[in-house]
Amino acid sequence: MVRDRLVAAVGQLYRCAVNQEGWPESLTSIRELLGGTSINLLYHDLRSRGGIQVAAGGDPELYRLYRQFGHAIDPWALASRPGDYRSGCIVYGASVVDHAQFRRT
Repeated sequence: MVRDRLVAAVGQLYRCAVNQEGWPESLTSIRELLGGTSINLLYHDLRSRGGIQVAAGGDPELYRLYRQFGHAIDPWALASRPGDYRSGCIVYGASVVDHAQFRRT
């Protein structure tokens, strides 16, 4: 049962490569599979600001506030500089900010 849901979620992710309209449904599937309350694709444009690209399950006002204020104090954004990552790469949060350091923020 869980395996089938996982395979379906991965299939949805692959379909997003050709149809970006599928991201909300894909994120919802992953959120439900993991038992989470919200999920999002976050971006940091290190030259200006960051934001929530796609989200599911969270309060839209929270995402608006992040775009407006939160990015400026986000420990991951502050620890990164332009040129740190190549285009298209995926970065795990713990590789940028150690979990213990994050807890202190």
